[in-house]
Amino acid sequence: MTAPRLVVLLVTALLVGAATGGCAARQQDDPPADGGLTSPSVTAASCSERLTPVAGGSPSAGPFVPDGARVALLCVYRPDGDAHVLDRTRRLDTGVRELTEELNALPAAPPPEVCSAARQSRYRVLLEYPDREPVAVDLDPACGAASRGSTTRRLTSLRTMLARWDT
Repeated sequence: MTAPRLVVLLVTALLVGAATGGCAARQQDDPPADGGLTSPSVTAASCSERLTPVAGGSPSAGPFVPDGARVALLCVYRPDGDAHVLDRTRRLDTGVRELTEELNALPAAPPPEVCSAARQSRYRVLLEYPDREPVAVDLDPACGAASRGSTTRRLTSLRTMLARWDT
């Protein structure tokens, strides 16, 4: 390679480096520039206007909800004809760890086969996490059941659970 050609290549490399701020691409194994202190972007929990219950399924051993929730949003739905519509919401910022422990301690037994026909409010608890999408747990007082996806637990004391929000 001739000297003038080498000089042109070096000057070009320097100009390209200056134009990009002299930064190399960060390797996947390198820590983020902020030291990993920022939270990933996740969706904040919000109550839907109408309750669309998730069909409960079988009991399951092991944790019912993941640990690490930071906020619990309670959605209260009142009966309205054949549906349940959003009546009010309450946010819980303290005692969330205890709430997840209470949910995980619910018995892994199927709910009663027959549910009360009484038209009453229903509840959904939305747990917000710093590193994942919100987790929804439906509380059905007529059936005495807590459902998350296809997993069902038996409610032991809905009153105690709801008292956390002072409803």
